[in-house]
Amino acid sequence: MSQLFGMPACWDSLPPSTWPNLDKNHILVARACLLPWQQHDQLLFEKLTPEQSQFALSIRHPKKRLQSLLGRVLAQHLVANYRQCAQLQIGWGHTALGKPLVHVVGTAAMQLNLSHSGNYVVVAISSDYEMGVDLERERELSDCLGLAERFLHPSDWNYLASLTGEIQRNLFFRLWSRNEAVLKAEGTGWASSVRPYKLKLVTPAAPAPTLS
Repeated sequence: MSQLFGMPACWDSLPPSTWPNLDKNHILVARACLLPWQQHDQLLFEKLTPEQSQFALSIRHPKKRLQSLLGRVLAQHLVANYRQCAQLQIGWGHTALGKPLVHVVGTAAMQLNLSHSGNYVVVAISSDYEMGVDLERERELSDCLGLAERFLHPSDWNYLASLTGEIQRNLFFRLWSRNEAVLKAEGTGWASSVRPYKLKLVTPAAPAPTLS
């Protein structure tokens, strides 16, 4: 799982009074676990507008549907606390490049980004800061070097190729997650970028890579 910047705790464990002031270029990142909601998805549907509920119902895979539901409700929960409004007053939209936005009538739209992997969803919101977030569950991959050669920068691939086993897999997911977060911040995607951002390489024991 990629490191979560901002709030490391679950979304319902910290009161809104402890959250940062989003009017000062802060980004709030919150996560939630699917497991407590597996038998209570109807409670999530009740928090969504008919349009949002219809979108969720169009997702046939049960787990992916729950990921979408929880991510949207989590986003609305955060925005509702900042804007001091009911969740059903929140509208959803998109930028010209397809990035999601949330807004309340009479107020400026808020930047929003969502990701989910495994049993977790993560949401990032900001009043005016362009950002992206990506969550990846570490798992066995049959060809992480092939994926790295296709999508990551050549120097990243060379470094990954010098590693083996768990160390190689761990760094692959870190590099992948950070690249994808940047692409989501731009509103683009892997298909629109011949080579994503080059990352400053580090040894596995060193701090996480940073963008160059």
